[in-house]
Parts: sequence; C-alpha cells; structure tokens
Amino acid sequence: MNKQKIILDCDPGHDDAIAILLAVASPSIDLLGISVVAGNQTIEKTAQNALNVARFLNSNVPIAIGCSLPIIRDRIICSEVHGESGLDGFTFPKYEKNFDKRHACQMMIDLIMANDDVVVVTTGPMTNLAMAMRLEPKIVKRIKKVILLPLRNSILCVMLKLPILFLILVSMFICVVLISQEKFLFVMK
Repeated sequence: MNKQKIILDCDPGHDDAIAILLAVASPSIDLLGISVVAGNQTIEKTAQNALNVARFLNSNVPIAIGCSLPIIRDRIICSEVHGESGLDGFTFPKYEKNFDKRHACQMMIDLIMANDDVVVVTTGPMTNLAMAMRLEPKIVKRIKKVILLPLRNSILCVMLKLPILFLILVSMFICVVLISQEKFLFVMK
C-alpha cells in the first residue's frame, strides 16, 4: 500500500493532539514532519505539546518550531479552552527537547521539495504555510493538496478571517479541502 505523505501543521491543544495521534497511528499515512505554530497557546507551549504527544506515542517524527505571531492580526491565546498549558488534563513524562533545528517554514519547504505528492494538513493558524509559500514559491506547484480545519468550524469564517491565504491558495490552483461539520468544499487544481 502506498502511504500518503503528509506534513501536519498545528498548534497543539486537545484537538491537535488527536490529529497527531491519528497521523502517527494510521497505516496509510507517512507523517513526514510536524510544524508547530502559535495559536491555542504560545509557540513555546504548542511546541512542547507537539513534542510531548509525538514522543508519548513513540514517534520520532521531526518537529519544527514555527511562527510565534500571526501575520496580520494580534495574537489570541485560548487558555480558557485548552488550559494554561494548551493541553491541560494529562501530565506527560519529561522528554528531551529535540526539536528539528530548522524553522518550521524551512522544514516544510525542504520536505515538499524532496517529496512528491505531499499533502499539507493545517489544524491551526496557517501562518507557517503562508510564510513557506512566500519564502519558496516553487512549493505551491509541488503540494498535492492542502487540507485545513477552519476556525470555529465554518467555511465562511475561513474566507472572512483568512481571506489572504484563502485567495492565495485558490489563485495558485492548489486543491483545497475545507473541513467543517456542515460541508466540504473542493477547489480542484
């Protein structure tokens, strides 16, 4: 069976911890790397959460620390949703902080340029993906698909809150799959 190569770009709170679990455990996924962005919590906390979850699952997938601030708006932390750590409710063992030395945007670029048919799955703010596209425009044509989990489970919210990235993705003819509880929208290459 051919495994689907993915890069998981996330801001681990509880929802993204499940995404990491599913990606690591799936026999049909080749998880190339996890790029972490600030979102549910600060970059320090989301990075530690990604490392904790992956190492707890005995995965040595590369984890790279990415953007700590949004491109356009002020940072918003959701400690009332995911707790002070961003992943409250479980105490992980202490793991060695062996993050990938590259910035998450560079790791994304390197993985996409080195592999065919990579799917980028974003479950948090898409700052890392937008910056990677800006730094190396060649990755746009190499990405097979971008799957994104919209904020507040609404396609409309993605178009209103993230119009620049949404328009960049659509205008560059990447297949975008917007996931919500109500609808799926496919914009084909």
